[in-house]
Amino acid sequence: MNDQVPNRFGNRIWTERAVFATVIAGIGIWMGVSQLTKVPHAVLVNGKPLVNVESLGAAKRLLNDARRLNVGNVPGDRVRFHQNVTIRPVGKDAEITDMAEAGRKLGEATTVEAEAYAIVIDRTPIVALADRSDSEQALKLVKENYERKLGGHSAVSTFKEDTHIDKRYVSADKLCESTSDAVRILTSAPNGPTMHTVKLGDRAAKLAIQYKVPLADMKRMNPQADLDHLHEGDQLIMQVAKAPLTVISKIQSSELRNITPPSGLGRYGTIKSGRRQANIVAIYENGEKVSEEIISQVTTWDRPKTQPDQYDGQSDYSDGSRRSKRHWRHYRSQQQ
Repeated sequence: MNDQVPNRFGNRIWTERAVFATVIAGIGIWMGVSQLTKVPHAVLVNGKPLVNVESLGAAKRLLNDARRLNVGNVPGDRVRFHQNVTIRPVGKDAEITDMAEAGRKLGEATTVEAEAYAIVIDRTPIVALADRSDSEQALKLVKENYERKLGGHSAVSTFKEDTHIDKRYVSADKLCESTSDAVRILTSAPNGPTMHTVKLGDRAAKLAIQYKVPLADMKRMNPQADLDHLHEGDQLIMQVAKAPLTVISKIQSSELRNITPPSGLGRYGTIKSGRRQANIVAIYENGEKVSEEIISQVTTWDRPKTQPDQYDGQSDYSDGSRRSKRHWRHYRSQQQ
């Protein structure tokens, strides 16, 4: 019985020593890490030193703040620098940059990208949103925005440009925080019209090829100009300002039109009028009518009578039907 007491006492001593050793080791590790984090660190962009900050923690905060700037509600794990940005320790005598100034320099030297759902138009990302459903909703609202200009007519709308949604990294300036911001960008003309100052030797046909615009459109955009006789110094509109996305809407309708027959209508040359029932598809671009196409039609001509009918009280057939005097004379001659 007495032999067990010293053993219990000895076990307790060894346990206390182990705890004490663990505490001392933890303090040592903490002091080592503390000393390490207080070592000045340099931030490098594409391998070139940009700024020095007071510690490793300060460097990490600097990079995190720069990545989070202007990325809206995109999660942090989907944000990165376009450039190669790294951190490394430097000597204690390195010149330390103020954090605000370091942030400004880092912002000028780098581009922040975020993985988002971009609306890509003709292979160029125009805007991006954090969720695919938001991007899909933005495209739907763009169509509805222009369909409201069609006076309540039911329309089938598509996009003129190659348009799709793609999950990719885009620069922070392409990100939108809401669908309404995306719709505003997609329906606004970013710049004014493209102008050309006529130089000596310029010809309208040559300019049409240079700016990739049909000659007929040049005439429509410049009604005041004589495109056959250009003068040096004339200002011509070569391309009108337009939104990045074009919505084509088609409206099908039916209408009855009074028409005049063409000349030389064969044996019906004396026809003076007719009616045409036409099924028409009108085409609109961003709410403005650009053309219409007849997809089917039925024409009815009004044939004139060879001689006006004249009736008398005795000009009836035996079956009670009516006939004109001319027809009556023909009938009487057959009877005789």
